Amino acid sequence: MKNSYKYSKHLQSRIEQRNIKEEWINETLFSPDKREDISEIEEHFFKKIIDFSGRCLKVSR
Repeated sequence: MKNSYKYSKHLQSRIEQRNIKEEWINETLFSPDKREDISEIEEHFFKKIIDFSGRCLKVSR
């Protein structure tokens, strides 16, 4: 599944620095373990990524 979001330069830099895969971002956005509405324009998505040492990935949108 190709994501329909555009990554900022800051996010692209963080993805590279932290070795985060695009598929993990997509899994987190489209099949989160937990989702929080922060405001009318901000949401946080959380997903435990087994292939990332079981760490939890947080994606904000």
